[in-house]
Amino acid sequence: MAAERNIPELGGYDFEFISVVLKDFECPVCQLTMKDPIQIGGCGHRLCNICLESLFCLFSDFLFVCCCRQPLSRDKIFPDVAFCRQILDLKVKCSHVGCPWTGELRAVQEHQLECLFEMVECPNEGCEEKVTRRDVNNHKITECVWREVSCEYCRVSFIVKNKQQHHNVCQKFPVQCTNNCGLRNIPREKLLAHLRDRCPLTEIDCKYKNLGCQNAFPRTRTKSHLKSHTGSH
Repeated sequence: MAAERNIPELGGYDFEFISVVLKDFECPVCQLTMKDPIQIGGCGHRLCNICLESLFCLFSDFLFVCCCRQPLSRDKIFPDVAFCRQILDLKVKCSHVGCPWTGELRAVQEHQLECLFEMVECPNEGCEEKVTRRDVNNHKITECVWREVSCEYCRVSFIVKNKQQHHNVCQKFPVQCTNNCGLRNIPREKLLAHLRDRCPLTEIDCKYKNLGCQNAFPRTRTKSHLKSHTGSH
């Protein structure tokens, strides 16, 4: 029924107060310190504006009575500005863990807009992690796996979580010879040329193949082959 009638959420100020909070400041509905207090004409009872609106929604089809059993209607209620001012004078602690700030209740909203201890979302697209405002820049730039970086070999940009995937195809990424000749740090784009033209372990045909020599051997054995087959070439 509450969802169908769009009933507002109940609630006053749920802060840790430094000032002494009088019992009169407590809303009889949500039992928190009143927010935007409304006074009921005649009986003088007060409650949060949002709590009152919730009650009007709940009892729209019935006779709505105050806690003192007096019938209520909208023309008998009014904002209690003086009472609200007293509540806003109360001093509270910031609700964010670790924050040392204290101040008047009226200053909380302004403080929380810049509180360094508030948990905020990382601005990097795809990242769902939340960190404190004071740490968000460091997280964004140096820790987030969704941050964009440039490949140190080819300068192409990618997100950190895809680093290995990029390195697996990067044409300038250093690899070792697949023949295990011992040569390392060959740019991937030059590996085939190394195997074809320079690798000592690549198997090659004898240069006299067109004369009938069918021997194949590692490039490093070229001289020994030619020496041992001088008579047949």
